[in-house]
Amino acid sequence: MAAFGAHHEWGRLREVVIGISPAEDFVVFYEDSQRWLLPPADDFCRKHAGQRLIDIDAARARRIERQVEALAELVAREGVTVHRPGRLQGEERTFMAPNGEGAQLYPRDP
Repeated sequence: MAAFGAHHEWGRLREVVIGISPAEDFVVFYEDSQRWLLPPADDFCRKHAGQRLIDIDAARARRIERQVEALAELVAREGVTVHRPGRLQGEERTFMAPNGEGAQLYPRDP
């Protein structure tokens, strides 16, 4: 049985997992591990930690959502099988609070 993974950089991508980022689920967070952030991102995260991005900057929240969706659509158009997680519900959402209830991002940074 072949091992899962990418074994060289010139191989063909066949399947990928791309997270989701419903705009209303994205919560701004800040913790000590983010001390590498530079202004203005550092200032923004410190000031708005624990708040929903859609309430602070709705355009940015929607833009992040669209970027993730567009990436999934682009990859699928290229013939790659795209797997997406389901949207978190109930206790699943709040388990990670205040560090981003429900946002399952990071095919890239928003």
